[in-house]
Amino acid sequence: MGKQQEFWASVEDQTHKVTLVHSKHHGWLAVGLTVFAMGAAGTGLLGQSHVVHASDQQPSQSNSQANNGRVWKLRPVSQIEAQLKASDKTVYDIQWGDTLSTISEAMNNSGLTTSVERLAAINHIANVDLIYAGAKLTLQGSGANATVTTQNAAGTNQTFNLNPAKPAVASPAQQAETKYTVVGGSNGSAPSGYTNLSGSGQSGQNITSSGSSANGSSANGRTPTDDAAAKKALEAAAAAKAKAEAEKAAAEKAKAEAEAKLIVLLNKENEQTLTQLQSKRTAAQTAVDTAKAKVTATQSELQEAQAVAKQAQTAFDQANAAVNAKQIEVDQATSAVKDLTGQITSLQAQLDTMAGQVKNDPTSQAQVVDVKAKLAVAQEKITVYEGQLADANSALSQAKQAAGLANQKLGTANQNLTAVDNEAKAAQSEFDQAQTTLQSLPETVTSSNSQEAATVKQHLADLNAKLDQLNQTIANLNTQIAAWQDQLSLAKTNTDAANADIKTANEHTEKVDATDHNGTLTTVQQTVAEAKKTLPTIHIPHNTEKNVTINQDENGQVLTNLDGYKLIKAGTPVKSVQTLANGDTVTTYTTTNIYHKIAYRTVNKTVNVDESGNILTNVDGYTRVSISREVAADTDPTTGDVTTTNTTTIVWKKNETPHFIHNVMVNVDETGKVLTNTDNYEFVNVSARDSETTDPKTGQVTTTYTITTVWQKNTTPGMTITNSTVNKDDEGHVLASTDGYRFIKFSTSSTTLTIGNWTREMAAVTYVFQKA
Repeated sequence: MGKQQEFWASVEDQTHKVTLVHSKHHGWLAVGLTVFAMGAAGTGLLGQSHVVHASDQQPSQSNSQANNGRVWKLRPVSQIEAQLKASDKTVYDIQWGDTLSTISEAMNNSGLTTSVERLAAINHIANVDLIYAGAKLTLQGSGANATVTTQNAAGTNQTFNLNPAKPAVASPAQQAETKYTVVGGSNGSAPSGYTNLSGSGQSGQNITSSGSSANGSSANGRTPTDDAAAKKALEAAAAAKAKAEAEKAAAEKAKAEAEAKLIVLLNKENEQTLTQLQSKRTAAQTAVDTAKAKVTATQSELQEAQAVAKQAQTAFDQANAAVNAKQIEVDQATSAVKDLTGQITSLQAQLDTMAGQVKNDPTSQAQVVDVKAKLAVAQEKITVYEGQLADANSALSQAKQAAGLANQKLGTANQNLTAVDNEAKAAQSEFDQAQTTLQSLPETVTSSNSQEAATVKQHLADLNAKLDQLNQTIANLNTQIAAWQDQLSLAKTNTDAANADIKTANEHTEKVDATDHNGTLTTVQQTVAEAKKTLPTIHIPHNTEKNVTINQDENGQVLTNLDGYKLIKAGTPVKSVQTLANGDTVTTYTTTNIYHKIAYRTVNKTVNVDESGNILTNVDGYTRVSISREVAADTDPTTGDVTTTNTTTIVWKKNETPHFIHNVMVNVDETGKVLTNTDNYEFVNVSARDSETTDPKTGQVTTTYTITTVWQKNTTPGMTITNSTVNKDDEGHVLASTDGYRFIKFSTSSTTLTIGNWTREMAAVTYVFQKA
């Protein structure tokens, strides 16, 4: 028989089916043992369960006949919940098929927190498997605060908490809140109108209900026949319970025997597995030790290769430093050559330019030729030294190339060595972990129970998997060690090749020669310095340019002050070249500008108008009303001459009566002083003031016009002014007397004669009158 078959044979003896005990009047009672769990490793856990339910309330003779032979069926919780909801959770009638379990579940689902144990405790129900249909439960409160009220044999009301989390007996405050009174009873008989939940006849507190008696029976609603049937049912239930307990004991014994058999089987299997694992561990330990030895040997070779590579790196660093030092020498020499070559080229260009400039000067020509010859010799020496530096650069390039190859190969070798070093260190960590795995195998696997044996079996299976994994790791490591040998060999090859390249670099570096053996740089520097000193001493003819501006008036006189003048013609520069004795030239650009002396002229005019603004050519028979003056200046855009026009407008009114006009001429200076002679005075202006007198007898109006001419004293040095005045009518005739004439305007004119610094101006003032 196989191990699995032996296991199931031992477990089969433990199986115990539920025993159903039927009571003639009270339905089915279920008591028994059930196998409820079986482990994957072949172990089973046994437990006891029971169904708590209710039969009918102990019936009267009439309803017992109706229930006789009736099959009991568990009533769904949903129906109990619906019944509670219909009564608004204030009363519940126990029905055929109810149990304390389903009632408790329905109450909890409906918001009334309770439990089977709390319902049984409140009613002192000894057999929670037996309750009676027809009883009523009166409830109050909700949720965790729901309560029921009962009455003891002494008739005392007492309130209990349905919530199992609270004390069974309610607090005094809760007792005081009870809204109704329950009449109590004793010896298990409920008072009229109430029925206890258990109906068992036990003494103690009973859950009250609101039911009532029927058919004129006893006060508690039950007959002696009902009590005898209940007693018989209880006795049958007790017998069924005793039988179930005996069957339970037999099952537990069978379970213990099966457990013992299972322990023996598992321990035997675990010992066999342990023996196999110990052999497997020995083989793995040998493989690990062998691999460790290989790794140790490889690390020794690695250290030697690292030492060689380090020596090669030192040699490379030295060779590279020598190459860099030589490169600095060559760069410095090349820079000096480049600088001197640039200076020579610049000087040669200057000399080429100067050769064309001094072609007419033999002395300067000879100096130019001499300096050019010396610079040519210096350039030849520089060229020879440049060839030497070119050879040095070529050797340096070859040395750098060899050093670069050496550096690459050393880098590759170091990468290989680093990879081997890191992997070898990782291998040591693998060995430490492997040793932990090898040492974790237990010395004994004997267990005291099947659960412990199953745990040991699983542990051995885990160790077996770890050993398999370890063997695979060692196999991979052996493959890796072989690869390390290849990497070490490649690193050695690269290191040897790098040493060869370093040797080549050193050989080329020794060929680098940047030394100026002939003192070329010093000699050329001296030649260049002498040439720079010589060049400034060679005379090069040069031209000087200058601009000259001449300002003249219209008569050709040179003007030094342009105040009072206007430019009327801008000149065009005229070029003239003068050659000096040393060959230098002076180029002059002369510009001649013509200016006009600005003349200032004053024109006086008089306009006569009537009151409507019409021009009057004759003011005879008119009387002057008002006079106004306007001054306007006009500038000639070409010459700049300024003409000032003084316009006097006189408004006249037609005379309606005889009118006589008398004119009085007065000359005054600017202070108002009367002048008898106006020579050496300049005319300023003329004003007229009128006054009227009327003859009271004839009504004749006499208008006297006082014409005042204002003069200003001449202060111009060297100038003499002669003034003359004349009175004319409006037709130009000279008037000996102006009586009867009306003054209408005046005009001035002048003639100037200049001789050297002496000027004579002859001015004339003409007064024009019109016949009144």
